[in-house]
Amino acid sequence: MSPRKTPANKEEMLSAIKGGWEEFESFIKALPLDASASVWDDGGWSLKDHIAHIAAWEEMVVAFFEGRPRFAELGLDEASHAADTDLINERIHAHRRSWPVAKVLERSHTAHRKLVGLVEATAESDLMKSLSQFRPGGPSPGDIPVYALIRDNTFGHYDEHMPAMRALAKRAQPTGR
Repeated sequence: MSPRKTPANKEEMLSAIKGGWEEFESFIKALPLDASASVWDDGGWSLKDHIAHIAAWEEMVVAFFEGRPRFAELGLDEASHAADTDLINERIHAHRRSWPVAKVLERSHTAHRKLVGLVEATAESDLMKSLSQFRPGGPSPGDIPVYALIRDNTFGHYDEHMPAMRALAKRAQPTGR
């Protein structure tokens, strides 16, 4: 995946999400899913773990849009841990690493579908607001624009993880291919 430019409007945002997801999904569909949980990178993550991680962050964006606590599933409170990305990622990994591939894929598809639906239903002017303007008085993970939260947890996140995932997929391939 090549780096994508930051979308200038809602239409471009949805197009970038769709394009990134199609590339990500195409890659996942070509994976040897039976091996997706049996080959690990230097950080101890499998292909399945990367997919579960991306799904978790998309679920957290959905929770933000819906006004729910983003880290409840991980046993973390927003106020104390919103800035500690490493801790959040460690908790996601620990919480989801035992999940079967089918559950990871189902959660990934469900989270993505919900997130896209929420973006489609949100006015473009609201996507340009800061998180604290979008959800006044609610927990907000820094005062970045809503579109940045979406970008960083959809196509930007796929792009970030693809090099590691491609390397793992190569290692998961049976020799002789």
